[in-house]
Amino acid sequence: MLKHNFLYKGNRAILVNALFLLLMIIVAGFTVYRAAFNDIERTDFTVYTEAARHALAGMDIYTAENSRGWRYVYPPIFAIMMIPLYLVPLWMASLAWCAISFLCIWLIYKYCLDFLHPKSAQVYAAIFVFGVPLIGGIMRGQVSILVSLLVISSVIFFSKEKDFLAGVLLACATMLKVYPAAMLGYFVIYKNWKSLYGFTLTILVLGLLIPVCVLGIQGTIDNYQSWINTIAHPITQSNDYRMQHSDLYGQLLDSAKPRNQSLESLFLTIGINPALIKYLVLLTGSVMFVWMFAQARKGEGKLFVGGAFLTWNLLISPIAETHYFSNLILPALLIIMLLDSKHPLASKIFITGAFLLVLSARWDELALYRPLTWLAIFIWLWLMRNKSYGQGTA
Repeated sequence: MLKHNFLYKGNRAILVNALFLLLMIIVAGFTVYRAAFNDIERTDFTVYTEAARHALAGMDIYTAENSRGWRYVYPPIFAIMMIPLYLVPLWMASLAWCAISFLCIWLIYKYCLDFLHPKSAQVYAAIFVFGVPLIGGIMRGQVSILVSLLVISSVIFFSKEKDFLAGVLLACATMLKVYPAAMLGYFVIYKNWKSLYGFTLTILVLGLLIPVCVLGIQGTIDNYQSWINTIAHPITQSNDYRMQHSDLYGQLLDSAKPRNQSLESLFLTIGINPALIKYLVLLTGSVMFVWMFAQARKGEGKLFVGGAFLTWNLLISPIAETHYFSNLILPALLIIMLLDSKHPLASKIFITGAFLLVLSARWDELALYRPLTWLAIFIWLWLMRNKSYGQGTA
């Protein structure tokens, strides 16, 4: 009987691995097709390679766009990073980028397993909950999966006293998509200057030193000025202002879009005056920050505070598209681990309910109800009420 059970478990593992491999092959095939062979480039990846071409030619990076008209919106360093992929055939570059995305998911799994010591099934469950935005992000050639790896790793390493590395990882995420910069508050509430030093040093290297070496001093200044005018300034304004003054409104800056799941989007859906929303988000975010600060002062629960910060960071961002929400793999895993230890049925209910909410965001009619916003609010409140605070939980 023991031998039979062993063979059964072994065969089941082989089947699961085979299914994962098949899924990876299918996703990779669609990803490469969308980027390299489809007449309509339904991918962000070609925007990145076009920006790399502009960087290599000394042109304004923020005039780069793919054949679909999608524009480059990230800091200059990312365009520079993409130069090696621009120099190889597009299908090969797209396949390599897809492989990097799969590697990021595997590293998220590995870091969660190695440092938090959950059951592997619990990590699989947390990744499964956000499987739809993960697959969507890969097929769109999005950089958000790499950002998720960096911010999740930053929280994990900070909770394990690897402070300098945590700061470096958060800075890398910030240099890809700026919104993780708000996570600096996580280091500040613990007065951890080593993490802040790692963050600052990395920002100087990635944000200034490397761009100056590649683009030159004037080119770096000009590109940052373009970034401020094109992205940074409009995103701090109201949705109505962006609609009237930004040519990126349709592509990215429309908070009312179904795929945007931030607090700002929820407030627009409710019908609050757009001119007041940014102040309401600021007030709400400040209250949440104060609560997280108070919880941090109660004990050593850095991991749970970090999970709350990851969730808060998405909620307060003016733009939080569905593929950003793979950042919540870690907070979801924390909930699954604790529920499994006390209420296994509740854990299964949470996994099922969270997956259905994430899945519902795939349809515009349902996404307008901001299901991911509500899920993030629930996760944040759950982490805030968790009794592990003050008990030394890393």
